[in-house]
Amino acid sequence: MLQTDPHLRLFFRHRWKLLVARTLCASVLALQGCGVDAATTGVTVTPIGYDPSSHDPSIAWIDNDQLIFAGQKSNTDPKKVSFAPGKIYIWSETSKTARVYSEESGLGLCFSQGRISFIVGRDNEKRRVTFVQGMLGSEKRVERSSIMEGELFSNFDCKFRKRDEFVPRFPREREHLVLREGDGYLTLRPDDINEYRSYPRNITLYREKNALPVTLPITWDEGAGSWGTAYSDYLKANVIQPVNLVPAKGPGNWAPEEPRVVYLLHAASGQVERLVFPRSDDFAQPRPTKNGWIYIGGNIYKTYGLYEYKNNTVRKLDVGNVKKIVVSPDGCKAAVAINNLHLSAPSPPTSIKIFNFCTERK
Repeated sequence: MLQTDPHLRLFFRHRWKLLVARTLCASVLALQGCGVDAATTGVTVTPIGYDPSSHDPSIAWIDNDQLIFAGQKSNTDPKKVSFAPGKIYIWSETSKTARVYSEESGLGLCFSQGRISFIVGRDNEKRRVTFVQGMLGSEKRVERSSIMEGELFSNFDCKFRKRDEFVPRFPREREHLVLREGDGYLTLRPDDINEYRSYPRNITLYREKNALPVTLPITWDEGAGSWGTAYSDYLKANVIQPVNLVPAKGPGNWAPEEPRVVYLLHAASGQVERLVFPRSDDFAQPRPTKNGWIYIGGNIYKTYGLYEYKNNTVRKLDVGNVKKIVVSPDGCKAAVAINNLHLSAPSPPTSIKIFNFCTERK
């Protein structure tokens, strides 16, 4: 009997699964019109006609009406990538139109609390980077060293901060996560693997100056960090998604039959809420809305998409590979960067859609 390399067998098995999944997905999408129709979910869905210009889309709500993003106009053929130049746009939900805010491509675009930051130039020889930073509408060009000695950049407030300005100072040899201005910072697990294994402890919140540290009911082992943490303007709280199930059950980070967990951290009080979600093969970017919680869920080859969890019921809002979810401050709208044909070859572009949960069809 002919023997084959086990790695080769695994490769062909993977290719076969991918082919079957693409065929199934193409059949489903043919019926759904490249996405879930608004009528099937009771939610108003608006494709805005623009694609994000990065695999990690830069999208943020300025207020309850305006969305700022780095991207380009979509191709008239939704299956083809757009070659329009990348710019920074502001979309208005009221007028359903976008205007150019900056001709720059928006590399590293960050927006929070009215403050904007993005890169406009880089000199590798001199190790200098030029940013545009400041309050929206009055930002300025700032040249900085590409070697950030003694300072860090926080995506929670789009600012460079000096390490020695924090009170208390960062504990040595620890991973940290700086929250929004005024919320303090989190001290995560230690850098030293031996200390990590020898002294299991919980994450610590350091709040305003002279405030006592707060030990949170979130352990080092749960692996919470910048990847799964975001601020909800709607709930005025930090949403923390643990990466690892603790205690572990079987191989992998999270046993597929186990419910998912999300923490809500209210930094001002130090209080933490533990929320439980139904099991899901994949689970990422849980975000609260006025209608419930939405998140990335499903299996990438079969059931991938945008899901909603409300009143102990799960429903699928859209099908595809979701790259980014951001919710407006009033909790009524979610801007979602999604690729509805992610299993097609070649893969078509990711597009931006607005899901409005406050105008449900009767």
